[in-house]
Amino acid sequence: MSFAPLEERVGPYAIERELARGGMGRVCIAYDAVGRRVALKLLLREKEPTPEESARFRIEGESLARLDHPNVVRVLGAGEDGGVAYLALELVEGEALDRALKRGPLPPAQAAQITILLARALAHAHERGVLHRDLKPANVILDPAGQPRLTDFGLALQLDAETERLSRTGQTMGTPAYMAPEQAAGEKQRIDPRTDVYGLGATFYALLTGRAPFVAASQLQLITQVLRALPEPPSQHAPGIEPALDAIALKCLAKERSKRYADMAALLVDLERYLPGEEFAAQRRRRRWALSGLSVSALLVVLAGLVFALSPEATTIEAPSVVAATNRVRLASLSAGGVEVTGDAELSVEVELTGEATRLWLGRKGEAREIEGPGRHRVPLAVGPNEIVLLVEDSQGVQPARVLPPIYRVDLRGGDLEATTTPGEFRWSRDGSLLVFHPPGVFEMGFSKGDEALLKTRFAGQALAEELINRGQRERPLHRVRLTRGFLLGKFELTWRRFERFARDHLAEQVTRTPLSFDEAGKEYPDRTHWDFVAGDEMPVYNVTWEEAQAYCEWAGLRLPSEAEWEYAARGPGDPRTFPWGEMPTPEEWRERPRANLSDGAFPDDWPCVSPVGRFPAGASWRGVHDLAGNVYEWTADRKYLYLEDGGELVNPVWATQRLRDDPEDEERYHIRGGAWDVVLPRLRAAFRNTQHRSKEREGDLGFRVALDAW
Repeated sequence: MSFAPLEERVGPYAIERELARGGMGRVCIAYDAVGRRVALKLLLREKEPTPEESARFRIEGESLARLDHPNVVRVLGAGEDGGVAYLALELVEGEALDRALKRGPLPPAQAAQITILLARALAHAHERGVLHRDLKPANVILDPAGQPRLTDFGLALQLDAETERLSRTGQTMGTPAYMAPEQAAGEKQRIDPRTDVYGLGATFYALLTGRAPFVAASQLQLITQVLRALPEPPSQHAPGIEPALDAIALKCLAKERSKRYADMAALLVDLERYLPGEEFAAQRRRRRWALSGLSVSALLVVLAGLVFALSPEATTIEAPSVVAATNRVRLASLSAGGVEVTGDAELSVEVELTGEATRLWLGRKGEAREIEGPGRHRVPLAVGPNEIVLLVEDSQGVQPARVLPPIYRVDLRGGDLEATTTPGEFRWSRDGSLLVFHPPGVFEMGFSKGDEALLKTRFAGQALAEELINRGQRERPLHRVRLTRGFLLGKFELTWRRFERFARDHLAEQVTRTPLSFDEAGKEYPDRTHWDFVAGDEMPVYNVTWEEAQAYCEWAGLRLPSEAEWEYAARGPGDPRTFPWGEMPTPEEWRERPRANLSDGAFPDDWPCVSPVGRFPAGASWRGVHDLAGNVYEWTADRKYLYLEDGGELVNPVWATQRLRDDPEDEERYHIRGGAWDVVLPRLRAAFRNTQHRSKEREGDLGFRVALDAW
């Protein structure tokens, strides 16, 4: 089939070339007004689209517009030009999973990790009333960083009356090899989130085996198998797959919806337990309450799939003794340093026991209550850290044990803070910001041996290295900081979309999206040539003063982070990281997986100025915060001050509430952190302090992110 001639321009987009064509439309590579490459989806103009085709094209755009998740391809614009409907999507470089699978199945751990990320993306979509309904490997792109990106919401169902009517008037929709039985039977009224659980399970099956759950010579035979046949365990097609993964895949593929995982959150519980090798809801069998089989061993407490070996001096019963499972509000961050966090007021604990025990007590430390045998029990949680204590009485007497680490309960502020399906992540309803929980901790703040070694070796002989080593006097001495309270930090720098909702009504002087300092930056960095640049909605706000950033936070009920909180978020507890992502990469490693947006020829990033937030997942911090290095500098709450000369420990240091050592050159300047799009890599170090800006100054590379007390 020959392609029709390309329009030179559709709406604000200049078309470069056509990529692909389907029954309803085609996809082209195009450029927007600022020179950014996009994937432009067009309805075919060779024939008049039917009302259903036009409606589904519109619904795809509306569905994607509801979503804001790093594993979902983002919509950048939509409209109609000369009778041609168009949809501009983020252009994701990479390879579709169906093509990757032609080389063979993936390793089980990689298959599980990809499925976890897709499940989180789908949970995000379901929370916003969007079902995908066409999950399959062809609709997942692996980007250059190895992250899956979910695309093609052409069959998405929005849970409202209009789209339900559209679905009922259509025929069976989806891809037969991956569609759920209720889809294959055309039972639209039975489609719900469990339909996507099936589709994701079928995709997981393909990642493990290299093939779909059912294969047949004709579509009729295939649909018959989907409706009636039981899938074989993945291990029958790919030897070496563990029974646990068989169990997860087959539970997803159950014919009856009630026998599948209830939602993506339930599926995530089992998938995330697989990686450390724990047991699953899909395969767990209840242990009997036994009064025989004495044994002496350390008590093992398993909390949401993590195992903690407790005091070896405790003489107890046969392990594993206790299994604690989460309730519907998932305890978070099991994969990020063992930190667990919830907004719920109670923890649901399932107790299973073998061996000899006469009495059990369970509860918060100092408040443990006696429980009657195995079963599910609720433990009240106080706001802040909670230590859960288990007491077991056996033939050796009463033996105490503690569940570690503590479970943190975040103050939900009367409903303003909502837990998301991503562990440790919350949404602030007043402005929609995503906030990431950071537990209390101790860390080393300032110019570390790693900073000095980096500048003296990797950048030896460069004038910049000497400048930064001397400038490091303001980052010295390295000292210990103790943060005794948990806090929440913006997952992304604040965007123009959020800031302008506030600015229109509350600022006398409107902030411009054109960088104010581009002339100077252009002279210093001639490779940055796009000085007619205007930022998009999902790019970080800049040109804002400290006072305007502070005013936004007060309006939204948030605050700016302290300098110590910012550096703790970038470095993490224990040994200090040199950069938020870890240590210095080689240029080759950087080109394969860029970490940040900056201006350094040896470390390219493909953005002439600021980039949309969250575009560099490889540069995320230990808690999953994005763009702490590069993109824009960020205001902090602290006035300019010097570290204590003796390097003594500081507890919750904040300039406004503690008498810190004032800088004699202060002049009401504030600390900014994180480096920006127009600086070189050494200025992206987590310890780097920039103290040049007064509260009323604006810069084209200076924005902010928000923070909030956790309790």
